[in-house]
Amino acid sequence: MTRQKEKDEVPKPVAPVIREANIVIDGKTISYKATTGKLQLKDDAGKARASIFHVSYERTDIKYAVTRPVMFAFNGGPGSSAVWLHIGVLGPKILKLDGDGTSPPLPPTLVTDNPLSILDVCDLVLLIRFPRATAGLKKM
Repeated sequence: MTRQKEKDEVPKPVAPVIREANIVIDGKTISYKATTGKLQLKDDAGKARASIFHVSYERTDIKYAVTRPVMFAFNGGPGSSAVWLHIGVLGPKILKLDGDGTSPPLPPTLVTDNPLSILDVCDLVLLIRFPRATAGLKKM
């Protein structure tokens, strides 16, 4: 297959990866599901036109999940990686930083529960800033 043919192919859907875990926030154990994958964006005819990578964290130990708030956040791009949304601020796990908290430690690093995560009050959907257009789309 030529590079051009590879470039022109529509990416196939990727099955999500799902993990379940628990975290203690404000003294209470919270059960949650972490899902990661690529969301395909389709046109009116159902043809895949773009995809965007996402990670979601959903609380699973509540009765009325349908009325639960959802926070959407995105990051990534020149100057900053989207990883800081997950293990720096919002996610249920956090990277333990050195000293004044402005830089990551040298390996091996420690990832621990994030007691300040807002997963106890809302579900989280974290999007990577760079969606990928499928072949044949003209840049704007």
